Amino acid sequence: MAVEPYRHVPGAPLDRPVVALTGDDDPQVTLDEAKAWSEHTVGGFPPEVYEGGHFHPDSHAAAVTAAISAGIAEPPSAGPPAGDR
Repeated sequence: MAVEPYRHVPGAPLDRPVVALTGDDDPQVTLDEAKAWSEHTVGGFPPEVYEGGHFHPDSHAAAVTAAISAGIAEPPSAGPPAGDR
């Protein structure tokens, strides 16, 4: 897996939304694991669950693209900059 060597370094939460995308039958990422990304932002967290397994983007390309585009377009949340939290 590409992310196996990654080790999280705690820091201030993001002031941007985090969009978690997962399949309802994903054997590699549970819904609870996807929802855990909400801990890393104060800027909104719209989880998206699609029918299918780990490669749900293959069969839901338009919906996945729309969810990512909406997350990118959302303005930062109000409040102090992430570095000041």
